[in-house]
Parts: sequence; C-alpha cells; structure tokens
Amino acid sequence: MRPMVSDKNSRLRIEEYQGQGEDWNTFASSHPESRFCHLWQYCKLIEEIYGYRAYGFVVREGDQIIATLPASLSITLLFGKKLVSQPFSEYGGILSQGLSSADYAAFFRYLAEFCSEQGIAHVEMHGNLGVSDEYGRKYFIQANPYGYAVLKLGSDPEVIRREVFDHQIRKALNKAERSGVKSFQDSSPEIIRDKFWPLFLQSMKRIGSPPHPLAYLIGLKRHFPALVAALMGFVIGRRIQITNIVSDESYWDLRTNDLVHWEFIKWGCQNAYLEFDFGSVRYEGQLRYKKKWGAQLRNSGYYYFTSMPDSISAFSSSSTIMTAFSKAWGWCIPLSVTPILGPAIRKQLVR
Repeated sequence: MRPMVSDKNSRLRIEEYQGQGEDWNTFASSHPESRFCHLWQYCKLIEEIYGYRAYGFVVREGDQIIATLPASLSITLLFGKKLVSQPFSEYGGILSQGLSSADYAAFFRYLAEFCSEQGIAHVEMHGNLGVSDEYGRKYFIQANPYGYAVLKLGSDPEVIRREVFDHQIRKALNKAERSGVKSFQDSSPEIIRDKFWPLFLQSMKRIGSPPHPLAYLIGLKRHFPALVAALMGFVIGRRIQITNIVSDESYWDLRTNDLVHWEFIKWGCQNAYLEFDFGSVRYEGQLRYKKKWGAQLRNSGYYYFTSMPDSISAFSSSSTIMTAFSKAWGWCIPLSVTPILGPAIRKQLVR
C-alpha cells in the first residue's frame, strides 16, 4: 500500500513498517504507556509461533516515528478475519506523540483503506493506552470492558510494604518468610523448560485455560531478556508488567504466590522502576486481591475500528460458553494432553 501524507504540506507520512525494529522499539520504549507487546519483536514472535502475519503501521515526521500500531492478522473459525493488537495480551493499540486531530483522521483513513483492500472488517485493539478519550469515542466501538491494576513504586520497598499493602498481604509475606520460602531470579531456557513449564501446565489446567506451547515461552525469553520464572514479567521503560503466575497448589499455605510478587515489587523499587502493572481485572476476586497490594484500578477494554459494527464478536472469558469450556477443560482434559490441544485452541481464540 502506498504511503499517505496527513496534510497537503506532507508534514507526516503514514505507511506500513518495513524495518527491522530498531527505530520502532526506540519510539515504543520511550512512550509512557508502552507495554512489552508494543515492541516489534512481539509481533514477530506471534508470527513465528502461531502463524499470524505481523503488520506494523507507523506515522513519521521526516525520518522520526511519532506513532505506531502493531497488529497481527488472524483468520479463525470463530472470529473470521481481523487485525488484532495484540494477540494473547490485554494490551495493544496505538502509541502516539504529538498527533493533531487532522493527523488522527488521516491515520484512520489510511487504516480504513488498508482494511478495505485486504478484506478486513475489524481492527481489534486491546486497551486504549495511547489514545485519548476524545479520539477513542470518535473512532472506536468499545466491547468487553475490563480494568487493569497498577501499583505505584517508590525508592524504598519497605515503605510500600508498611504503608500501602493491606494487613492481609503483610501477614502473608511474614508467614512465607518465617516458613523459609526463598525466591530467586532465573530466566534461563533450562529453568523455563524444567521448572516453569510444568507448573504453567498445571496452573492453566487448574483455571481451565489452554496453555501456550513451550516454544512461546522460550521465544519470550529469546526476544525479551528481562524475564523471571514462577512469576513471569517484563520491563519496558520504567514499568514492570507481569503476565503469568504459576505455582504448586500444595504449597499455597506457605503464601508462595504472595512472596514472589513481593520480591518482584522489591526488585522494581531497588532498580528505579515507577509502576508495577498487575494486569487485567475481570472478576471480583481479582479486584479484591490486587487492591490489597494497593494497586489503582484503571478502565480498559477491547476497542474496535470497524466498517461493520453490527458484526462485532468480542471474546469474553466470562461468557456462558467460555465458563462451561473452562470447567470442562479443567475437569476432563488429562494434563498430558493439554500441551498438544492447547496451542491449537488458543490460535482459534486469538488470546
């Protein structure tokens, strides 16, 4: 598709991204609302593991990127053909700096023309981190609303533990420490395969969710070196974002999950990170747990840029069908079978 200029003076150029990721990642890493899924290598990893073609759209002022939209093209039996930003993440969408109303209008004209040429009805964006409410209401239809929880960090983790955490969290951490539970950081492929992966399979079965393939987890380590096991998380800019907590439920009484969260939070404070992103909040239990850590709740959801609003079909993990599926998966599917069936099902769900 030919580049489009956003005004008659050709100040900006809008185009598909053709680079190797260096300039894209420089922009994304500097944006205050970026998450690891906004980086170019995340698109390429999803393409490598799940076969979704990676697309990137950029707005340039001269040679400098001032806006990005990473996306993957999914074609599934359940949801048809759509661009998703980003698959397997609660985050995605546009990151921008300094775009005017006319610039946004030009960008969305470009995106509409691209979708028309490719026969794509919907662009599904997870979250609205990089777009103001004004433009969000103008260009998107919201579906599947949810929240996400963020803890503000400081230089002294003990102050946060003493003054921000709920009494129940402090009590749980004290119990874990008295019991001799130790936490360590290791992101080697061997640890992921031998320690994290078996617990990941057990945890996914327990919550009734198909697992990713091992290659996905190893690929995350290869593309994103800032990774810890047991509690998996990533850093970008001055933010930590956690994605998976896995554990052996026979040790829950020792408050192992709480301790590993605390150790990661403490590490973030000691290394000058500003926010600890606990991720999405969809259920009352998630809300209660994350508020005990002092996390602040922010609104989010799926946002659709679409030419066919009446045909939007948004995934909801709390729907009647998905609730029944989760129960059946947890009760009926043998653990040994989950790594075989899980990736194929995830590819169809695009999450």
